[in-house]
Amino acid sequence: MKHKFTFSTETIFPAIVTLFSIINLTSQYEDIVSFSALLSVIGILGTILYFTKQSIAIIFIYIWIIAQIIIIDPIWNLSQVFNFNFGFNLGTAKGNYGINLNVIPLLYLGFLKVLKANNLIGKKIMFKEFRESEFGNIFPLTGIITKRVALGNEKNWLLVTLDLPFAYDNIEIQNVLIRRKDEKVVKLKTENQIAFFRLVYKEHEVSNHNPDINKFPFIDWVLCEC
Repeated sequence: MKHKFTFSTETIFPAIVTLFSIINLTSQYEDIVSFSALLSVIGILGTILYFTKQSIAIIFIYIWIIAQIIIIDPIWNLSQVFNFNFGFNLGTAKGNYGINLNVIPLLYLGFLKVLKANNLIGKKIMFKEFRESEFGNIFPLTGIITKRVALGNEKNWLLVTLDLPFAYDNIEIQNVLIRRKDEKVVKLKTENQIAFFRLVYKEHEVSNHNPDINKFPFIDWVLCEC
């Protein structure tokens, strides 16, 4: 079954990275062997890897963003198409240099967090007990991350379908919602990440637009490893 393409941050931002990189490359035709052109290639490769579900894609796109933040005129400027700078001029014996902070890539970092969460879809995750809780002896649990969810104003929750359901309060729990306690995105190959563990009683409620977080009771934290 083919996945239907939808317009969202997960698809639009990588497309913008590709578009800006291609525009920058075409503007560099007289100096195609340059750091700016190389960064454009990194951006294009990053988006290709992202759409083919390769975990390393996030590193490529992160490099594409970070490399644009600092601009030193006239010797270092890797901005891709657009920049909005704050800085100062520094006079030296060898000439004047402008040291600037490009604000636009800082905005990109917010979009990168969404890509990190989306890149986890389809990954196997394991839950372990954080402390003695009402769940009893159900851990360890494993499941597959199936969706990124926004609960009210809280973004980047992850819906996990468990390999084996468990019973809680006489209700069979097949799906849970998780997010790291520090609000960062769950990291790959990292043990003992503390996460909120919310129960999904009715799966269809997760499909609603920005569902009420109180519909998914939080019982305790868990340790997770993806």
